[in-house]
Amino acid sequence: MNASPVAAVPMAATASCHHVGWQPVQWPDPQQVTSTVRVISGITLSDSRLGAQYGSSTHARATRVKVVAAAGLVLASCRARRSRRRNLDVLLRCSRIRLGAGGEQFGVGSGKERTQLLLGEGLGPFVSSSFDERRDSVMRVRLYMSELLAGAGKHEGSQTDAKDRVRFNHLKQWHDFLTSLDALENWPKSNPEESDDDMVQISLLRGRSSCLKPSLWKEMLRPDESAFLEYDFLSGLEESGSVTLLKGWQPRFLLACRDGPFGVQLVGAVPMYLKMHSEGEFCEEADWIEAACRRNIVPWPHLFVGVPYTPHVGRRVLTAAWLKPSDRVEVQQLLVRGLRAISVQANLSVNVAFGTQHDNDLLGAAGFVMRTARQAWWSNRKAEPYLDFADFLRTLRVKNAREISRQRAAVRDAEGVSIEVLDGSADPSCITPALMTEMFHSCYAPTMLRNGNVSLDEDGMRFDLSEEFFHMLGERLPHRVLLVRAVFQGSSASGGKLLGGSLCFIKDGRISGRYWGFPEEISDVPFLHFECCYYALIEHAIKNGYSAVEPGNGGGDIYRVQRRRGFEPSNTPSYHFSPNSGLREDLALLAAKAAAKPPSWTKQRNSAYAPVPRKP
Repeated sequence: MNASPVAAVPMAATASCHHVGWQPVQWPDPQQVTSTVRVISGITLSDSRLGAQYGSSTHARATRVKVVAAAGLVLASCRARRSRRRNLDVLLRCSRIRLGAGGEQFGVGSGKERTQLLLGEGLGPFVSSSFDERRDSVMRVRLYMSELLAGAGKHEGSQTDAKDRVRFNHLKQWHDFLTSLDALENWPKSNPEESDDDMVQISLLRGRSSCLKPSLWKEMLRPDESAFLEYDFLSGLEESGSVTLLKGWQPRFLLACRDGPFGVQLVGAVPMYLKMHSEGEFCEEADWIEAACRRNIVPWPHLFVGVPYTPHVGRRVLTAAWLKPSDRVEVQQLLVRGLRAISVQANLSVNVAFGTQHDNDLLGAAGFVMRTARQAWWSNRKAEPYLDFADFLRTLRVKNAREISRQRAAVRDAEGVSIEVLDGSADPSCITPALMTEMFHSCYAPTMLRNGNVSLDEDGMRFDLSEEFFHMLGERLPHRVLLVRAVFQGSSASGGKLLGGSLCFIKDGRISGRYWGFPEEISDVPFLHFECCYYALIEHAIKNGYSAVEPGNGGGDIYRVQRRRGFEPSNTPSYHFSPNSGLREDLALLAAKAAAKPPSWTKQRNSAYAPVPRKP
């Protein structure tokens, strides 16, 4: 009895031939399927043999159709399985490569291996609303300008005409602030004066597309990175209204992204802000602004690279920690070239403040002008750290050590006054939003008012940092906050009245001082400022093995006070670039002149340290 050709197809294949997807069946052996198909193909192509074997009846033709259909489905099933295996292998291999290279996907890539520069609108989740606010502001400014132009000449020579001209100039400057970087959309094809910078291409990110997830920004930071570069700190400045258009700040982060087969990966970034003033930078001198005015160059708007209101050293040209050293250098150079290109194309000067030594080397090599600056830092002994505060005093000159001991005794003897140090890095629960709100109202806001660092608008008083920002510190960054509080015990239900205190930040064994303040009623406790800002911090650092205390900017007189208490000069230069070559030359001359004559407080004779430490 002749066997039916359909019987030559394995039963497992015929059972699954109607299902092309992943199925829990026993797949046929490829060689067996190939041989079977060859037999079927031979039968279907040889009509004479088929007719001889089965005749030319309708039954024979139907059988032939079934055989061909079964063979086609078997082939399709096997090919689909092989294709899926290949695709799965490719995906697994790509995943292994990508995990080895590092980097979370930032967007969908084009598949071309290249690194591109993008200019965002900010960092936090409010970038979309910030973009809408800027766009609406541009429309209002243009409307006001058109109204002034329409009325121009009606009161020529009058006081009203003069006021309208002043208003128009102010609106024009504000319009430049809002739209300066939008001009990068129409990037010129050639620029003979700055041909090197013309090679750099920068794309603009709009609104929500420029919002970076915390995990993406975290990839830019090293374990020993400055606390002020963390996502929650920078985005908190935007969310809390501390850095806004109304205050003359426009966050415009420069991003380097690598476009490859695995999508777009963030590989570098520069924290950058477009500004309408020089406040909160701590890096510009009046003579530099005068040099610009002498050349009829308006100093603002300009670009600031750094952390707002924060005169502390940290990386400014950030690269992903997972990059290879060679790739890291390439990305850093591209970012610096991008800064120069933006400066030239948008006609904006650039100030880079408090960068690391590696940043300074990159900027100096790219033609940025260095302005010499210094701060006074306290450092723990490296070879053999101090045992206690008394051990530290023994390294100072007798006069300085006695002065410090006398001042600390005066605070200690004040009736009912206690000094408490709350270190969030050791116990984050000790830093709460309520405590930070108290620091804002009792210390920060009164001190800003006394110093005149406040602006008024329809919503009331505005300080550099808002109450919401202080609350956010207690909510999101308690492990980075360190507070020194002077409390008068027993005068309130909360356990004491706050007489004054200092707000500091702590990370990787470095204490960074930021603000000292006290309530409106001036305390009669002597030397409270020295205790909260210097002595208590040094003692706490010695006790916990911390490496340094950096009080920040203070000015010449403050630096002299700090030097008498064991703080030593440390270089904190800033770097500047102007698209005007003549102004760059003027700034270089001013910088060289200032560097040749260091301030008197930096001289060795003003050091508090004795040539030889005293024995116990």
